[in-house]
Amino acid sequence: MIKKTVEAKNLLSHYQISYDEIQIDKMPQKMRGLIRGALAMDTGYMSYPNIYFGKEHIGGLDDLKSHL
Repeated sequence: MIKKTVEAKNLLSHYQISYDEIQIDKMPQKMRGLIRGALAMDTGYMSYPNIYFGKEHIGGLDDLKSHL
């Protein structure tokens, strides 16, 4: 998971795309559970990174690569 997140961040930086990173692993346990549940319901994804451009869900790392 961490490796894919780093790769996604490097890819975005390579293309000079600014991004905001939300690190749910640094949030309280209850908040992490709520966010994971909301992401799963919204996207169907249970893995990370979960990438959005604005309100549009792109997907994970492989989806980002395809999108770019």
